[in-house]
Amino acid sequence: MVDAYLELATHPLRGRFDDEENAHYFGNLFDIEDLLERMEASASQPLQSLVDEWDVLIGNLEAARATSFEWRQSKIQERLETLRHIDPVTLESKPLSQVSECAICREEFSESEQILVQLPCHPSHLFHRDCIQTWLGKMCRVEVVLAG
Repeated sequence: MVDAYLELATHPLRGRFDDEENAHYFGNLFDIEDLLERMEASASQPLQSLVDEWDVLIGNLEAARATSFEWRQSKIQERLETLRHIDPVTLESKPLSQVSECAICREEFSESEQILVQLPCHPSHLFHRDCIQTWLGKMCRVEVVLAG
């Protein structure tokens, strides 16, 4: 349980545990419960209280992470909808043609059929929409304010 807590505590940008993570972190809880039931009450009660406290602590932290994660994802989606979309075909005819690849995935724009977006901070800040969405979801810790 300590590992589950540490995972949530040290990765504030993550969401809820998935099924595989739940199995990894909590797969032995039934064994622990079984062991505690076979112990004398005087010995098992303090341990059961400790397990219960960890369970509440991890549950609260996971819920907070999930709420924050979902909020960030919705804000990123809102912001992406406001960005200017660029057609890769017309990109070659513009003076920005020196920007030829996505800085995230390093794929050439001309070889891609993905949607390109231009960030408002600088005309050369062009990315595949899917790449910037994934990057912002993992990396962005501040609210991006776009001129509107």
